[in-house]
Amino acid sequence: MAESNKGHLSKETKEKLSISSRKMWEDPDFKQKMSKKIKEACSTDEVRNKRSAIAKALWNDPDYRERQMKIILERTSDPEYKKKCSNTHKERCSNPEVRKKMSDSAKKSSARPEIKEIQSINMKKRWTDPEYKEQMSGVNAPNYGRQISDDQKLKISQANTGKQRSPEMIERMKIINKGKWAGEKNPHYGKPPAHGKGEWFVLPNGSKIWLRSSYEVRVVVALLESDVKFEYEPRNFSLNNGTTYTPDFYLPEYDIWWEVKGYWRDDAKEKIGKFFEKYPEENLRILYEQDLIELEERLKNEDVDFINIGKSKEEF
Repeated sequence: MAESNKGHLSKETKEKLSISSRKMWEDPDFKQKMSKKIKEACSTDEVRNKRSAIAKALWNDPDYRERQMKIILERTSDPEYKKKCSNTHKERCSNPEVRKKMSDSAKKSSARPEIKEIQSINMKKRWTDPEYKEQMSGVNAPNYGRQISDDQKLKISQANTGKQRSPEMIERMKIINKGKWAGEKNPHYGKPPAHGKGEWFVLPNGSKIWLRSSYEVRVVVALLESDVKFEYEPRNFSLNNGTTYTPDFYLPEYDIWWEVKGYWRDDAKEKIGKFFEKYPEENLRILYEQDLIELEERLKNEDVDFINIGKSKEEF
């Protein structure tokens, strides 16, 4: 009796009402009539604000919130219910008009400063939860492995073309991304730069290596003709400024590194300078075009000095 006085309905009564309600809404005339009435009733700010205040008051009640969350969890854990919701949502979103209305409504809502603030607070709170973070990261992420269609890519591109970020947003992004891609965190860390023209070179054993310039091709040809073993870009040296340097060739028989240069980029020259500072024990020689000509001439006379050819640290 106490439960009845509180306005709670039994499970059987709820089921009967649910069946009756579903039958009524299956009638197209009834559905159209009621939809029109609901839209008219909710069309004014006064009504919307009133309904919003009622909903907030209900959700501020711990007992009500606990009951509703329990119901939601029970429903969403049911595979059939989830499938039904998914199909309903897909069916609704297949209608371009419905999709546009939903998009416009979301944009309008998200444009309000108070909504933005609430969304920001809620999102930050979620990502502090280790369990949520794990669920949304890597292979566990809902969109992991999902391919974006060309139409979606075009829409994203058009939506962001010419879009101006506010000074506040730019400053926030600077703070967020500061140090995010520095050093080993950078996806290109340890990878040689891809600039310059290159070509595949087939070695005598049938394997292929990608050489970055015609000068490097000439060096490989000379080393092969001299029957000198070499390794191409076998090691990345970490530098003190958080970057790396990769010499072109290593000659294990002579324990020497070769760097082949046609011309200098400022960053490349700086890297080699830092390499000499951090690794003074390593023997690195810089080979310019004139050194390649000398290498090829000496090769004809079988008089190649592989240790002293090129420029040393002092000559660099």
